[in-house]
Amino acid sequence: HQPVNGSRKKKGPFAENQRHGESMRVLLADKDTRICAALNLLLKSDLELDVVGESMDVGSLLRKTKSLAPDLILLDWELSGKPDASVLQQLCQISPAIWVVALSGNPESRREALNAGANGFVSKDDSANSLVNTLQRLFELQERGSKPISC
Repeated sequence: HQPVNGSRKKKGPFAENQRHGESMRVLLADKDTRICAALNLLLKSDLELDVVGESMDVGSLLRKTKSLAPDLILLDWELSGKPDASVLQQLCQISPAIWVVALSGNPESRREALNAGANGFVSKDDSANSLVNTLQRLFELQERGSKPISC
């Protein structure tokens, strides 16, 4: 399937949002600007996703989720300074159709993030391929009609 502008074929797992035929809209939420820059590069150039914004704190994340209406959030699990499942609950209230992948430098946070309702988890110590594979699995779930974050 060619994009509307006819340039080149989208190759990213979330490259085309099935609901709109547009690029998947992604919001990055991480307090480390280097992580945001690396994610931005990977998502835009390698996966051809539309990064619509970045947030460095919970307040900004919630405001931007309301105003930018992203399809997917890559969320630093310790964005508030500690693991915080309440952030997912707040995101769900704002946008029940949103997909969230939790990111953490603490691999042991995986279970907590997934139990809190995140759709996926990637350790910041993992390779970029781990994030790509996680996004691919989420895309397949989305294609099969699975629901986003557990509200």
